[in-house]
Amino acid sequence: MDPLQRARARTVLGYLPAEHMSTWANTALSRGYDSPAVRELATAVPDHDPTQLRLLLDTALEQLGAPGSAPALVDSDL
Repeated sequence: MDPLQRARARTVLGYLPAEHMSTWANTALSRGYDSPAVRELATAVPDHDPTQLRLLLDTALEQLGAPGSAPALVDSDL
């Protein structure tokens, strides 16, 4: 599986805790995945607001061209 797909899946499933996101971003940078949001996330402190870190990771994945998460079901889909 592509590393960006894996990161997206781990985030959606809750397997990438907010406190590990800056480590993920530093690893991504060291492997050549670079974007403004990845750089910002790499310098974020682990005790930063988890919601903001998740939004920043989502932005980073979008900037890197990661496939999007599965669309949420709405009542009309049921």
